Amino acid sequence: MIDLLYPIANLTGKRLDIFKKSILSVDTSLFRICIADAGSFPSIPLDTSNIFNYGWYPEEGLFNKSKLINLGVKNLIRSNTFIVCDADIIFIYQQENMIIDAGGYFLSKPKILCDFKEDWIIEHSYGIGKCFITNQNTFKVIGGFDENYIGYGYEDIDFAASYYLLKKKPYSFINTLTMHLDYQQENSTDMYKENNDRNKYYFDMKFKNYKPFLETIYSGIRNRKNDTNSWAMRP
Repeated sequence: MIDLLYPIANLTGKRLDIFKKSILSVDTSLFRICIADAGSFPSIPLDTSNIFNYGWYPEEGLFNKSKLINLGVKNLIRSNTFIVCDADIIFIYQQENMIIDAGGYFLSKPKILCDFKEDWIIEHSYGIGKCFITNQNTFKVIGGFDENYIGYGYEDIDFAASYYLLKKKPYSFINTLTMHLDYQQENSTDMYKENNDRNKYYFDMKFKNYKPFLETIYSGIRNRKNDTNSWAMRP
């Protein structure tokens, strides 16, 4: 059994409903659900029955996902290989393929991650947002997630870029299927855009000396996505 970590904050309404669907889609005979909860209030009632490995880390201001993932891995994760998953991911089938005892440096995503909002487009991003699988060794060597990313955006691309510099290749695929049930951003304000732009600038400055190399990795990811999309679109 390996740990599956949800970093969440201030879930209400539709976002909370989708999170409940995500939890129900997890095969708990294979995975131990860990929830790192932050924000100004608990998203779920404090777990007194030990159904989940639960941690509450109250925080005011903009959500720092990097910090919450780091806290969750440090305090809640016990397995060598583990999954970090957004609250709006639904696991469809072949979850058993994610049970991996990986050694060395390891970073992977579901082979098919369909984005519901984009008409079932298969998503292979440059980063490892939404759902990724790694191990303690990789997380430790990279140093976890960079907590200088405030709000949403680029923290996952940063972690992946550090992995690419280690392994000189993109993340790998796990032969399983997940679905991204996106919801309308409730915080898609000028402040959200401002912080996303700030995160992009920080990322560009941090990795500017590696930009030519990273572009070769991104080119490989683009080609791989096109190949997979072509396969998926066949009648």
